[in-house]
Amino acid sequence: MILYLSSSALLLHSPCFCSIQVRIDPNFASIMMAIMVIEGLGRSLDPSLDILAHARPCVMRRAKQSVREQVSQRLQQITS
Repeated sequence: MILYLSSSALLLHSPCFCSIQVRIDPNFASIMMAIMVIEGLGRSLDPSLDILAHARPCVMRRAKQSVREQVSQRLQQITS
């Protein structure tokens, strides 16, 4: 499968639609499909809904936390 980013939606297409092939972790693809379904349902109820705008703060907090943890672990490895 190939992953394309299109505004706020992620579209999955078979490789015959494009000459560039990207390998995706199946777990990641499953999560993205679930998000697309949830976003589609949400937009059918409220067309102005933007799931990514609501999720962005949470994702950024988690990304920062993950980076801090990685840096901390690396510093401990270096100083040990």
